[in-house]
Amino acid sequence: MRRAAAFLLLAACAAPVAEGPARVDQVILYRETVTVEMSDGTLCVSDRPGRAPGWAGTLQGCPHALPVRVNALPDRPREVLSRGGARVIVAGEGWG
Repeated sequence: MRRAAAFLLLAACAAPVAEGPARVDQVILYRETVTVEMSDGTLCVSDRPGRAPGWAGTLQGCPHALPVRVNALPDRPREVLSRGGARVIVAGEGWG
């Protein structure tokens, strides 16, 4: 019995620790969409409605339905954004 308890204790110490909820790792702004890569590897998208110069909505195509707001379109067809800007806001965090 003691051996089994010791084994279970050691196994629990070796188990991976959960990271918690996924976080935004990268934001890529295109002329028609914004793509968000999450820390768990999933990709989420928000599509530009019509010809709107900016838009707000919810990320689609992934299990993370986070709010997103695009304040400015890219200058080039594809722009990888850095943290700390205000061109795109994902779940309250600014990118751009």
